[in-house]
Amino acid sequence: LLTSYEEAIERWSNDLHNVEPLNTAMRNLHTLKSGAKLAAITPVGELTHKLEGVVETLARDPRLGHSRWADMLRRSYDELHEMVEQVRGGQMPVKPADLLRKLENDKATIESQLEQLDKRDLAESGEQAEVKIVSLADRQKQKEEEAKEAANRDVIRVRSEVLDNLVNLSGEASIFRSRLEQQ
Repeated sequence: LLTSYEEAIERWSNDLHNVEPLNTAMRNLHTLKSGAKLAAITPVGELTHKLEGVVETLARDPRLGHSRWADMLRRSYDELHEMVEQVRGGQMPVKPADLLRKLENDKATIESQLEQLDKRDLAESGEQAEVKIVSLADRQKQKEEEAKEAANRDVIRVRSEVLDNLVNLSGEASIFRSRLEQQ
């Protein structure tokens, strides 16, 4: 899977306006993410999840292709490859917190670029559109305010392992109930 992912990223970096290699990369990441979650290798699962989101966003519009994003995907591949090698060696990899934050910020930047492209398309089509350029500092302040607002809402965080366990127990309860009804 990793080799196929790397090949897809290289094909995309050679033709940044062809999103088909990104779709291949996304499928590989999805499969790797699922396997990591099934094997309870959370750091690999988290990284592939974030990476899959970035690749999915890049695949939405061929105009988003840029060598900066290709370099970012290569660096992420290197980290992912190193983590898989650690697992093969019998070690649990460490969560790459800095890389995860960077991927989240890069995804936000790509989404902002996509929004600007959509607004430009709308403006070129003759309809009115407001194009607003936001500095990185302003964008960061906006994200912090959104995070504060989200913190004020009634939200509960549950670890994925606990949620998986609850879903499994719910299924078991449903099976047990149907057996009781049959008796």
